[in-house]
Amino acid sequence: MDKLTKFVKEQSLQRSERSARVEEQVQWLIDLGSRGEKTAADFGLASNVANLARDHNEEVAAAAIRALGDFGKEGAKHMSAVASGLNRSGEVCVAAATALAQFGPAALPYSEQLATCLHRPSDEASKAAVLAALGALRATQHSNVLVEFLEDKSMAVAAAAFQNPGE
Repeated sequence: MDKLTKFVKEQSLQRSERSARVEEQVQWLIDLGSRGEKTAADFGLASNVANLARDHNEEVAAAAIRALGDFGKEGAKHMSAVASGLNRSGEVCVAAATALAQFGPAALPYSEQLATCLHRPSDEASKAAVLAALGALRATQHSNVLVEFLEDKSMAVAAAAFQNPGE
């Protein structure tokens, strides 16, 4: 019983240490993103952050992708890492769609991948973010996809679909 209790305590401590490390990483990524493109360029941070965009932890990956979006042109150099988030959890998908939208028309090559996301089971936030990104990218070739969601039961999804990519 003593060995079992000791083992359980050790495992619990290791889990809370990992959890604290994740929270620290996420906060660090949020702080980096808020410093913007100039800091990313000056210190060559975008490559390291792009590696974290593929982290197995969903929170870390989402924070890294948001930071890349906030890095502007420096982050856009790592669009494939950002786009890889479209195939992950709702939180990561929202971050990826939002970052691609921040990159604007330069992210147009990823519009097909965005459109494909809409036909997978996903939550409202993911669908709304993907639709908004298609609008921000001015992906007129996907106007028919936007039309499909104009009468969605979710107001957030319908409002995102209402954005006109041609304007």
